[in-house]
Amino acid sequence: MNVYNTITKSLCPECKKVLQAEVYEQDGKIWMNKTCPQHGEFTDLYWGDNTTFFKFLDYLVTDKGFPKPITHTKEGCPWDCGVCDKHPSGTCLVIVDVTNRCNMNCPICFANSNSAGYVYEPTFKQIKEMLIKAKEVNPAPLTTVQFSGGEPTLREDLPELISLAKNLGYTSVYINTNGIRLSKSVDYCKKLIDAGLERIYLQFDGVTPQPYMITRGFNALPIKLKAVENMRKAGLRSTGAGDKAFFLVVTVAKGVNDYQLGDIIRYCAENKDLVKVVNFQQISFMGRIPMEELKQKRITTPDCFYLVEEQTGGEIRAEDYFPYAHISRFLHFYFAWKNKGVRYKNPSCHPHCGSHALIYVDGNHLIPYNKFLDIAGLTKFFEEQAQLLDKGVSKLKISYNFITHISKFIHKEYLPSDLSMSTLLNCVKEIVLKGDSKSLNRLNENTITVSNMHFMDLYNFDLERVKRCIVHYVTPDGRLIPFCTYNNFYREKIEKMFAQTVETVSVGSNGHH
Repeated sequence: MNVYNTITKSLCPECKKVLQAEVYEQDGKIWMNKTCPQHGEFTDLYWGDNTTFFKFLDYLVTDKGFPKPITHTKEGCPWDCGVCDKHPSGTCLVIVDVTNRCNMNCPICFANSNSAGYVYEPTFKQIKEMLIKAKEVNPAPLTTVQFSGGEPTLREDLPELISLAKNLGYTSVYINTNGIRLSKSVDYCKKLIDAGLERIYLQFDGVTPQPYMITRGFNALPIKLKAVENMRKAGLRSTGAGDKAFFLVVTVAKGVNDYQLGDIIRYCAENKDLVKVVNFQQISFMGRIPMEELKQKRITTPDCFYLVEEQTGGEIRAEDYFPYAHISRFLHFYFAWKNKGVRYKNPSCHPHCGSHALIYVDGNHLIPYNKFLDIAGLTKFFEEQAQLLDKGVSKLKISYNFITHISKFIHKEYLPSDLSMSTLLNCVKEIVLKGDSKSLNRLNENTITVSNMHFMDLYNFDLERVKRCIVHYVTPDGRLIPFCTYNNFYREKIEKMFAQTVETVSVGSNGHH
């Protein structure tokens, strides 16, 4: 007998017809089952552990949507993306694909221009209009942009695009890169930093050559290490809060690199002055795959939780992860305290989309914040105080509640060696009540983040998840399209709509062929 059973909507992996899908618990795991009248039944593993599934589900939050949506419901999700009037979540990160050209040819990639026969590369003017439009239509201030592709460093005007974004009010500017061009020139790295680049999403498959031989076709590890070294030489330094940092983006595949997750986290910890985040992205299957092969290769977010627990000797446990959406409760309190009624950038994605664990690096030890802070209890406390503020309870009363209750959420026996009870209490008070950046930096100086993001494919696609997406591509015609729908349904269509012929665009002299 199934303990959990709910109905959602998904798609047929063959014809992409919208289907009713059953999400249910069986044998301690969560599964999805759907049947297409034409192509038959499909069953896929949705979430590999029922304990974390239900824990995360408690953090489901619904935002208020777009007051002026760009598109409206006509054909139904996912065919009305733009975003439509049924999308409750605003944009937290906007992605601009600045080219579909690339200097690698990887088998695991959302965007592959090498076989497309055309080049998608918006002009500088188009990108400016896209960045302006994304800010104009969003219900809350949009401050974070990622330039992606393809390989964005093939754009000779990338530094100018970074400066453009900064001038338009994007305070956090990222690039998503394979690191090849960064590895070749410290001067180029410095040029990007001087333009305003803060964060680098670096494609990173492991700490030995073997994974790269499978995923990239050659040993790309020296390129990755050199890219980090060159950015360090160029002057990139995290000030503590991770505002200037590398994010290691790891596509996790069974038998390829799933045995190296702990070692990748150790590399991050050893380079915490610059490498602040490991983002494990469980592999998504673009295109068709035999069901038996899918069953063998599918790896889900909680599978990585337990692999990390095993590979770190239990230092980072499955229970130490929380969905991104749990931050929404803290932000509810923070903005109710600071400026009641202001719409804020809300991480209201579906709780089964993304998760993270904050880790304090104490010498050679990895200590999850959840070990010395009762994060679940603290989050609940913040939400209760936010609701009191919404009801008009005075700040004096809230301050009293905070000061008298906060210490009970700290487990002092597990505190890092350089962090006393009084220091942590003071930092938390200063951060929460005053927004003090020095206290935040004091904690984050030794903090790294281990995160997970499982993008959906046609086999595990859940329309309830995509409706809450907070990561949106902006297109040259001004639409904002959620990440998973863009890569499963819209990418090829958009790129062809605004394509150039291959001969029109010069590849330049910086490629690796």
